[in-house]
Order: sequence, then C-alpha cells, then structure tokens
Amino acid sequence: MEELFLNKEHIARFNCMMEELGFTDLRDPYWRILVFIFTGDERLFNQRGSMVNFVQKEINSDLWFDGTLSGGEQRLVALAYNLFTNQDFYEFENGKRYNISPLEVFLVLMRLVISWPRMRLILDYSFIKSDKKI
Repeated sequence: MEELFLNKEHIARFNCMMEELGFTDLRDPYWRILVFIFTGDERLFNQRGSMVNFVQKEINSDLWFDGTLSGGEQRLVALAYNLFTNQDFYEFENGKRYNISPLEVFLVLMRLVISWPRMRLILDYSFIKSDKKI
C-alpha cells in the first residue's frame, strides 16, 4: 500500500491521524479519504486539531471555509468535504454558500492524477474496500 502515498512522512501522518481518531481499521471510506487528503498536505495536517473534532469524530467544517487557507489548500478541503458529505456546497450560518461544483472537484482530481499518478490508486475500489492497516 506504500505506493498510494507521497512518501514515508505521508504514511506516518496518515497512521498518526487515524490513531488520533481511534480507528483501528480502515473500513470507513469517508474518514479514510478525508484523513488521506489532510495528511498529504503538511499545513492541513498541522491544523487538524482545529479542523477535526477528534473526541466526537466530527468535522469542524465552519473552519474549513473561513478564508484562511491558500487556494490549493481550499480546493483540497473542498474535495475532502465533497467526498465526506456528498454535498456540492457548504452553507454558512448567514445563508451564503461556498459552492463546490462537480467541475471543480473533477479538475482538482485531474490535477492530482496528472501531478501525482499514485492518486489514481486512491480512487481504486480496492483501496476503498481495504481494511488493512498501512
């Protein structure tokens, strides 16, 4: 499974965050892909404590779209949000929306596949169904 990750640090961060969440297996595809995306980016990984409620296993999505992330990080977070919630928008308390268009999600995935060929394996059904620890 090492070929799925950017490097050994990505694997270590992934295992660390999964342990912090208390997951002993990889059966939950929603958390697995969210953790994979967050641990692939060092800054997102370092902000995980504020972006994810580890105790209640919830996402703090209000912080995900507060405008503090760079453009690339924001698109990664939007992709994680879309895959985690299956929603194509995030709605703020004031009714405004951050739209996550299918085209935007597709373009982020394509950029990842082009710049990081191993990303193709992440989307592979065998990875989604795996219950093995990395």
